[in-house]
Amino acid sequence: MRIDPEFKALIPQLTEDEFKYLEESILAEGCRDALVVWGDVLIDGHHRYEICTKHSIEYKTVQKEFETREEAKKWIIINQIGRRNVTPEQRKYLIGKLYLEEKKERTDTLIQNIPIANYLPTGSTAERIGEQFGVSHQTVKNNAEFAKAVDIIADTYGEDVKQEILSGKTKIPAKEITNRAKQLFTSETPEWYTPKKIVDRVIEFFGEIDLDPCSNAHGDEANIPAKMHFTREDDGLRQEWKGKIYMNPPYGREVADWISKLHREVANNNVEEAIVLVASRTDTQWFNSLVREGYLWCAVEGRLSFTGLDTEKNCAPFPSAIFYIGERVQDFYHTFKDFGPICRVLFDEEMDQYE
Repeated sequence: MRIDPEFKALIPQLTEDEFKYLEESILAEGCRDALVVWGDVLIDGHHRYEICTKHSIEYKTVQKEFETREEAKKWIIINQIGRRNVTPEQRKYLIGKLYLEEKKERTDTLIQNIPIANYLPTGSTAERIGEQFGVSHQTVKNNAEFAKAVDIIADTYGEDVKQEILSGKTKIPAKEITNRAKQLFTSETPEWYTPKKIVDRVIEFFGEIDLDPCSNAHGDEANIPAKMHFTREDDGLRQEWKGKIYMNPPYGREVADWISKLHREVANNNVEEAIVLVASRTDTQWFNSLVREGYLWCAVEGRLSFTGLDTEKNCAPFPSAIFYIGERVQDFYHTFKDFGPICRVLFDEEMDQYE
């Protein structure tokens, strides 16, 4: 059985309670519903497959036939929209994805100079999908923008943030989600920069920041007042770091590269001190690599604001953590303790005294 990441991303995630209930049901009664596969690729039943594999429970499969991946994706989307437990946010996302898939199919057909009438239904794609699911054609187009925005945010901040949005836990309107995603493509907006209250506290602690290796700009236009800035164009991953460092790295998949770079610069004695603001991703290797080094870190209570405005509307859809690398442990504690608990890993040798 193969798991296709693109197909799996179209399957709405269950809540913790929903997954627990499904697991208890399968443990008690077995896997009653067959998993749907296309060849050896799973296209429906990902949660059941995970549970059955975990507990070595037998399951049945049923084959579906598709000529292309696009057909398979559309089947997955329509099948998921029909589920009873989809949230309003998941429904918007799936309808938007269906529209984008059909628009892409039309574009590909035109590029190949194949008459659309021979292969695709006539009429407006948005109108047909809207009629199919009982919404207006404009709603379908709005849902497509929402779907694109959610995927952009997932690429930037991680898959768990996407699930927070689609589960309905993050109380941010769809229009606001779309606007925030658009702002990711501009360097003018401060919405995704370090909140001012964090910047002020870093300045209080350091006095002066020598380097911001993940800066939005140079000089006075930069969000962080450092002596030196590396922007995306400078590629801070390829530069040598020196002195007192403040880093708020990109929160997508590339964050691991920035943490690895930090470890190397510390090992080379280039970093005098460092403060790092990251998403609190305790499920990742890069986060736990910082924890296991014994660095002090602040588990920020609540959610930080994208804009520095402490309003629920602007709160980040993920928790944050502030790491400190250096010798001034007491100073860091007293400077940042009001943001949240200050934590540090316990090592085996420290536990020996309790045995």
